[in-house]
Amino acid sequence: MSLLMAGKENEQTTIESHQLTSKLSRAGLWGITTRAQTLFQRTEKYFRFYTSNYPLTRIDIHENMTKSTNDLEVLSAFNLLKANSELRLDVKVAMDVLQSIAGLYIRVRSFSFAKDVVQKYKIQSKLLKEKALRKEINRASKESERPRQP
Repeated sequence: MSLLMAGKENEQTTIESHQLTSKLSRAGLWGITTRAQTLFQRTEKYFRFYTSNYPLTRIDIHENMTKSTNDLEVLSAFNLLKANSELRLDVKVAMDVLQSIAGLYIRVRSFSFAKDVVQKYKIQSKLLKEKALRKEINRASKESERPRQP
């Protein structure tokens, strides 16, 4: 909990610098510090890199998490968060916490990515779907009844 509180932004001025989050009604969600934001932005960067190849049949969460947690910017941002927390954590415990945070982010992001892929597929199938046979026959018969122009 101490690490989570270290990522919470207390000053309203920093939150207002983020245009998107300041405009939205966040229903009591916290603003996060730039260090916590760096952690999530770098993890998102690796997620997008690993999901950019189509056709995508599988998202390797473990590889994505490993790459993210070994990134120097992520490690330095997490170490600064850890330094601002009240607890002094063992290195192995801190690494487990970082991997848990990154793993949870990647899992949630994977579910939303999969949902977007399914929705895109449904939209494409609706666009390609033809009308019912009866409507097609009526339309074809009406076109054949029209006099042809010479």
